[in-house]
Amino acid sequence: MSMVYHLAKITPGFAVEVRARPELVRDLFYGDGALPRSDFKKKTDTIDGNWIHLGRLASTFAQPVEFVAQDTWLSKAVNGSGADDLGVTLGYGPVWAATPHRVAEIAQGVRAESAALPAEPSAFDDDESAFFYGAEVYKIYRFYLAAARQGRTVVGAVL
Repeated sequence: MSMVYHLAKITPGFAVEVRARPELVRDLFYGDGALPRSDFKKKTDTIDGNWIHLGRLASTFAQPVEFVAQDTWLSKAVNGSGADDLGVTLGYGPVWAATPHRVAEIAQGVRAESAALPAEPSAFDDDESAFFYGAEVYKIYRFYLAAARQGRTVVGAVL
């Protein structure tokens, strides 16, 4: 079984509902996108990725230490350190929520950490692993940047 990180950007109002009704978390990640909300679209408001592969690549390209133990912004973005535990466990640990303020911090932090990467992932064309790492970092950064600009909370889990 693969370990996959799942992230959803939701409005602060929806975040209050999710905190009050944790069963909604399953619908964020497992549902068919039919949550009865006009302010959440699964296709545009969620991302996921291979957590194990990202961790291995981050340990290689970012810093030669274990991904989970790192206190890097990328690790915070997919592991939720510094976020609120929602009291629900799915998959490999707790489901967490980062406030809009924390989301903005993470977006800035991931951008700063990735400053050494080329401006575009295509610059990694000759190295498939490096390309994947660059593309994943950019995907996560863009997701957090959009969430920050929209004033959204990010809910995440590793399943």
